Formats: sequence, C-alpha cells, structure tokens
Amino acid sequence: MTQKDYDELVELMFKVYGTLHSGAFGAGKRCEELGRLDTGTLGFLSHHGPSSLSEAAEALCVSRPQMSVLADRLVEKGLVERTRDEDDRRIQWIAITPEGRKALKGALDATSARVRQLLAPLSAEELNGIKASLQRLVDVLGEGSH
Repeated sequence: MTQKDYDELVELMFKVYGTLHSGAFGAGKRCEELGRLDTGTLGFLSHHGPSSLSEAAEALCVSRPQMSVLADRLVEKGLVERTRDEDDRRIQWIAITPEGRKALKGALDATSARVRQLLAPLSAEELNGIKASLQRLVDVLGEGSH
C-alpha cells in the first residue's frame, strides 16, 4: 500500500467512527442517560474487575482528576462503588455494581439495535466480510492497544 492508501484508510476509519459515535453509540446515552466515558468506565470495570482510579484513567485516556469526577458521578447513580485501599489510603478502588451491569447491558443493547438499523442495507455476506476484517484488525492491533 502507498502512503495515499494509508491516508485514505485512516480517513475512512474516522468517518466510520464518527458515524457510529453519533448514530449508534449515542443510542445508549439516549436510553440510559450514560455518556461515552460512563459507558466506557462501566465496560472497563465489567471486563477487568475492580480497578484503581489511576488504572481506569489510563485505560480510558483521561486524567486522574477527570476519572475521579467521573467515578463520583457513577457512584451517585449507584452504578459504581468506591472504596479506599486498606494498606494505602491514598489508593481508591472502583467496582461496577449490579445496577451498573444492568445499565451497561441496556446501553449495549440500545447500541446493538441501532447498529442493526444502520447496517440493514448490507447483505449477510457483506456483514460477515466486515466482521472478519474488523476481527483481523483487532487481532493485529491487540485488544488493549491505544
């Protein structure tokens, strides 16, 4: 591939992300009143288990103070619980609650339904090809790559 091909690929990736972000990922926000970072935090905690604020901040590419504010908001909603480390009181742990798991499922279900709507014009063969290509991309980039 040429540099121009890579540039076009990056442009297409941004277009797809932008379309999905506004058209599909926003579906969860409308249904559960969760923002992208709320859903991202709940997803991270669901996948990784209890984490320090610093670990969550790094995974979500936000500052530690931003993560603290985000955690406070999720605690107020009953979606996350926050505790201090018994050995080092400076460390705060956050964990998803059963209510948080329910909210995350609702957001993911809404997003899935919206993605189905957006992709309805594509054939099963086209969708399988896209799915295979996306899986290959995930494999090459690694799940945790930023």
